[in-house]
Amino acid sequence: MKKIAVTGGLASGKTTVCSYLKELGAYVVSADEIVHRLLSPETEVGKKVVAYLGLNHLKRGKIDRKEIAELVFPDIEKLKGLEKLIHPAVLSEIERAYNRIKNQKEYSFFLAEIPLLYELGWESFFDEVITVVAQDALCKERYQKMAAKGREDFEKRMARQMILKEKKKRGGICIENDGTLEQLKQKILEILFKLR
Repeated sequence: MKKIAVTGGLASGKTTVCSYLKELGAYVVSADEIVHRLLSPETEVGKKVVAYLGLNHLKRGKIDRKEIAELVFPDIEKLKGLEKLIHPAVLSEIERAYNRIKNQKEYSFFLAEIPLLYELGWESFFDEVITVVAQDALCKERYQKMAAKGREDFEKRMARQMILKEKKKRGGICIENDGTLEQLKQKILEILFKLR
C-alpha cells in the first residue's frame, strides 16, 4: 500500500485535503492527533514530558498543551529537548498504524498529515509527498479564525517551519489552496487519478 505524507504551512489546508482524501478511501493518521494522545500522564511519553518540564499541575487529569507551549516556545533548547521526547514516538505510531492496515483491501492508500515532515527528515519513510501551500495573508486569516489567536502566535509557530518556497520545491506534488473548497476538491481528484 502506497504511503503518502501531506505537509505544508500553518493553516494552508492540510487537514481539509486529508479529510477529503479520507472520504475518497484513504486511511488517514495525523501527527498532531498522535501528539494529543501521547501527551497524557498515563503514557510513557507523557510521564517523561511531565518530568522534563516539571509541570506542576494537570488540568482535569490532562497535560495542558497551552502551558507547554508557553514554557517551550520562548526557550529554543527546551523546545528541542521536548521534541526529542515526542517526535520519535510519533513516527513509531505512524509506522505502527501503517503496518496494521497495509494489507487491508478497504483502503486505497495510507496518508499521514505531518506539518514538520521536512524539518524532521521523515520524507524518506513515504512513497510520495503532497505539499499544500497558500498565500501567507490567507493562511494568517484562516489561522486567526480557526485558533482564535493573533498574528504574533502565527509568526512564532511559522518561525519553527521551513519556508514554504523550500517545502514547495521539495514536495513531489504541490496543491495551491488559494481558491474555493470546490476548486480544492477538483485539484485533489486530479491528484488522486495520478496516484492511482
